[in-house]
Amino acid sequence: MLKTPRLTLRPLEKEDLAMLYKLYSNKEVLRLMTDNIQMLETVKKLIALQIQHQKKFGYSLWRIS
Repeated sequence: MLKTPRLTLRPLEKEDLAMLYKLYSNKEVLRLMTDNIQMLETVKKLIALQIQHQKKFGYSLWRIS
């Protein structure tokens, strides 16, 4: 995890499901992305894959807040 006074960066967690699903199912966001992820199960798989990748390789997609 990296933290500054204005930002927090951390690997994805299972608790990010609702936020990511809302993001990936937004048509305006999807218009700018190459991945067309709209199903809840797909987002769950994405998070699980990123958690495994982080454990195995030490890096993955991170959440910025």
